[in-house]
Amino acid sequence: MKQLYSIVIAALLITGCKKNNHITPIITPPHPAMQYINLHDVEAERTHAQHLDLDGDGNRDISFGVMVIGDPVLQKDILRFFVSSPDERFLLQDAADQAPVFTKGTAIGPVMPGLYWYPVSFTTLAEKIIPVNAPPYWQGGWKNASQQYMPFYMYKAGQKFYGWVQLSLNTVTEKIILHGAAFSKEAGKEIKAGF
Repeated sequence: MKQLYSIVIAALLITGCKKNNHITPIITPPHPAMQYINLHDVEAERTHAQHLDLDGDGNRDISFGVMVIGDPVLQKDILRFFVSSPDERFLLQDAADQAPVFTKGTAIGPVMPGLYWYPVSFTTLAEKIIPVNAPPYWQGGWKNASQQYMPFYMYKAGQKFYGWVQLSLNTVTEKIILHGAAFSKEAGKEIKAGF
């Protein structure tokens, strides 16, 4: 009788330990065709803004620059590093009107939780605060960014084309360095940041 119990228990263990070898594949949509632009590390600084015509239609799509703001009441100067866009070019901003910093592989599409697409935008990347009686300091998401991605989309012929600009902010030279950019050739398609 003990042998019968041993055989039944062994049979139950063997059949109970069989693995389900059926794997459901994860299907991801293909990345849309992209237009890539080498910006050759062009720099935006206090004396020279950079205006980008990414789609080659002769019109400015996005501008990067640095401006000085004097605040005599609070007795400080502000060196503001910014990005701006004209009509039908949208920039992504957070609740504090700051441009988010995206890393390679971050999805860019119509719904971005906690962020908002704004047309005709003027958005701060980072600021150097220079108080009268204290040492200068930096603030803003892009203050230590190196080769990160800023999302945008262009609205053309009633359709959205998502894209990004790869840039760095050099706090030593006080310049924005523009490395490259890309945008989708297919309208309405979500893309991922990065080459």
